[in-house]
Amino acid sequence: MWGCIAHGKKGPLIWLELLPCIAGKKGRSRGGGLTSAGYAEQVLKGPLKEFLDELEAERGHKILIVEDGAPLHKGPQAREARAALGIEQLAHPSGSSRSQCHRAHMASPQITRFQGAWSSEKC
Repeated sequence: MWGCIAHGKKGPLIWLELLPCIAGKKGRSRGGGLTSAGYAEQVLKGPLKEFLDELEAERGHKILIVEDGAPLHKGPQAREARAALGIEQLAHPSGSSRSQCHRAHMASPQITRFQGAWSSEKC
């Protein structure tokens, strides 16, 4: 599942098509989830771009996005798609060069508490 929000407005909430998990050694699953290419196709080139266009038309200025440090956000396909679509980013506070202590205070406790839940939803 993917969704986004902006100040004063809810964005779309969509189900993503994920790669299947593969049973590995000792019964542990591996793989699965979403790749940078999948993120670019299913999110950046579709619902996110449409939402940004709508916001920019309503508000009359460029809208910047913030993504967390997930590898799929940093992959080459996502970077290329953002560049081609004119989607600009602000640095995520936890990815900044500030001290670890300062970063801990910048992370949202409401969101951070649920970070572990995403891996169980993946497979």
